Amino acid sequence: MTIDRLTRLTTLARQHARDASVVLARSVTLQRIVVGVGVAALGLSVCLAALRLERTIDSHGRFVTVFVTTSAIDAGEEITSESLRRLDIPAAYLTANVLRDATGVVAAHPLQTGDVLTTSNTTHSGATAIPDGWRGITIDAGGLAERLVAGTTVDVMANGAFLVEGALVIAVAHDDRSVLIAVPHDVVVEVADAATLGVAVLAIAG
Repeated sequence: MTIDRLTRLTTLARQHARDASVVLARSVTLQRIVVGVGVAALGLSVCLAALRLERTIDSHGRFVTVFVTTSAIDAGEEITSESLRRLDIPAAYLTANVLRDATGVVAAHPLQTGDVLTTSNTTHSGATAIPDGWRGITIDAGGLAERLVAGTTVDVMANGAFLVEGALVIAVAHDDRSVLIAVPHDVVVEVADAATLGVAVLAIAG
């Protein structure tokens, strides 16, 4: 092999090496660009998802934790943590009387599974218990409710006639209108009907 041929081969080899280096450098640069674009796209996707979530929250209102019954509860029965679960609901879907603290409350009405606790269907827990053989009924006492406390004796009237003399106030509801009273078992149907029709009236017994 002549010197000239050897020189040309060496030059050609160096040229190929430089071309390979350029291709490799371009490949690495392209990979970096692709990775960079992917990271940027991922970041944009996350930002858009966060924006959509924020808009959803704004459209429905902030979420509020409410208490929901997990089993049926009788009127006058104490509501314990074992019979409740917490549920986060958009504030826009709730009424103003939703109960925010379920500590020490009793059912003012019979509650079914899935009922949300409110100031209308619960009362303050007190020392007064429903006597044996009696039943608890909730009555709208109107303005009289603010004068009643657990243990007060009241009479129940409807259409000008006495339904019960000596009913017992068990608790006053959080809304300061509804009153949970205990009445003997044999008159519970008449009192419940009068309460449902809105004709039941309470009078403080002397």
